[in-house]
Amino acid sequence: MTVSSSSAGTNWSLPPEWAAEVSKHGAAVRTLATDFKRMILVDNKVAIISDHRDGTSANAAFKATHPGLLAFFRHIYDQQWERADPWAGGRFLRNAEAVTTGRSRRIRWSSEAAADERKLG
Repeated sequence: MTVSSSSAGTNWSLPPEWAAEVSKHGAAVRTLATDFKRMILVDNKVAIISDHRDGTSANAAFKATHPGLLAFFRHIYDQQWERADPWAGGRFLRNAEAVTTGRSRRIRWSSEAAADERKLG
């Protein structure tokens, strides 16, 4: 089971106690400092996506079953999941062996790519 949450407060948030409890039972919970677009993906067969239109309820959603849409939503979810930090309800979990975070590596790679482009151009 994977669960994602946004710590930005504009999407949805989970109580730390809940995250700690489900983590004890094997769930993976992650959080982002920016919005994590709320969606539920079930076996790559159904997606439930929040309705982002103005004037709709915060709980309104759409059901998608088209394979192309499901692949797109899965791609978005995977990107957000990769950027998110593991969370078990307390302080953020970090790999004790890691010298850098995923975010710092992405910044470094982007900087290196920009430098390479300048050398080529």
